[in-house]
Formats: sequence, C-alpha cells, structure tokens
Amino acid sequence: MPNAVWNPADSGGELELTNDNATVRRTHTGSYRGIRGTVGYTTGLRYFEGFVPARGEGAFGVGSAEAPLDNSLGYSNDRSLGLYNDGTLYTGGTGYGSPGGLDEQRVGFLVNAATRKLWIRTSATVWSHGGDPAAGGAGIDFSHISGAIFPMFTGHYTDDTTTLFSNTETIEFGLPAGASFWGDEGGTVTPPTPTRKPIRSVRWF
Repeated sequence: MPNAVWNPADSGGELELTNDNATVRRTHTGSYRGIRGTVGYTTGLRYFEGFVPARGEGAFGVGSAEAPLDNSLGYSNDRSLGLYNDGTLYTGGTGYGSPGGLDEQRVGFLVNAATRKLWIRTSATVWSHGGDPAAGGAGIDFSHISGAIFPMFTGHYTDDTTTLFSNTETIEFGLPAGASFWGDEGGTVTPPTPTRKPIRSVRWF
C-alpha cells in the first residue's frame, strides 16, 4: 500500500475509491469533483507518481487545503496546479509547457514544499515543465500557493480515474536524488481538516 492515499473525508463527492483508497474514479458526468491526498507538506523534497486522466477535463496534480473541490484543477483557481491530458500544466488559468498527449500516462511529481518548486517527469529520464532538476532545471514556481501542499485529482467525466503511487513497490521511474517518498516518515506532515462531503470507499477482494 502506498504511503499516501486519497482522503475520503476531503472530497467533493461522486467519486469512488478502490485499491485501499489509492485509486479514485469519477462516478458521474456533468460537474467537477476533486479529492486531496491524506498527507501534505510545508517542507521537504517529496515525490509521488500517478496517471493523467484520459479526455480533456480530468486532471492530476497538487494543491493546498484551500483549493476548491468543485471546479477544474488549476484551470479555474490559483490554489492548485493541474496536469491535463494534452500535457499542459495549469494554475490560475495559465498554462505551462506541453510534452504532448498524456492520456492515462504515468507521470511523476517532484515537489520542494519549502522553496515552492515543482518538476514533472513523463518517464524515468524525461522531465518536462521546468526541466531536469538534477541538471539545474528551474521547475515551476508555486509560491502563490500558501500552506501545506497535497496531491490532488479532479474528474469531470464518468470513469475519469487515477492512482496515487508513493513507495518503492508502486513507483516505476525511481526516486529522484535527494527526495523522499510522499508520506514517508519525516518532514512536516499536515493532514487536512475533514470539512467536505465524505465519499464511498470500496475495497475489492
């Protein structure tokens, strides 16, 4: 089981959790519904992986505890950053770069919560949206987002889905140099306040 999973108590509803809450699926079409991960950070260099939802409205990314769960991730607000299937990363409606189509492709997020920088990789060796951090890539600045930063997902269409990977057994690209897995012990861990509508959690046997 990953170190961090999706939080059923911090969700916009109409989502289904499976795989010990590591996988989230949108159950209806017609509105945006988001969810946050169980662990957020204000310090440390942390890493996780996940799938970019297929089609144009679902997104996978990061955001604060204040990021709304009822609109498009990163596109409609500046409290989050969302990566979409065309490869564009959005925050506050502004797009950053595009490595091409990312339908249901696994991506890795490397987040420096202290310096408020983000890097994205689309394979073990290919970095986008700010370049390779090991080679001095500048990364994407998210200093406009205050407080702890969490993994986030937003779905719009039925069956928009992603899975959160955050340990040795589940990641595929390898842990970047100097980073720790998202949810590992250490650093500053800030669980969200569960003020939003709980969702149904399903465990398959």
